[in-house]
Amino acid sequence: MFVAVGQPSNSRYRALRRFARRNEVVFVLPKRVYDELTPSDPNIETPPVDTAIDDGWATVAEPLDFSDPIVSRTMDSVQR
Repeated sequence: MFVAVGQPSNSRYRALRRFARRNEVVFVLPKRVYDELTPSDPNIETPPVDTAIDDGWATVAEPLDFSDPIVSRTMDSVQR
């Protein structure tokens, strides 16, 4: 999502931010997706996803607790 919309100055990024705010949506990203969106490129001061998190319309999900029976059953079902 964030890779396709570019930097905060990009019109697509601004449209996504407006949509989230207007509809009171917070995008929840798995940690592995967040890691992919935050490259260690020294030329990028603040990745766009971090700006969205700071602005409150995106967040990183807590890791799943696989000891929880519901989580475990669901993941088993998804893998089948």
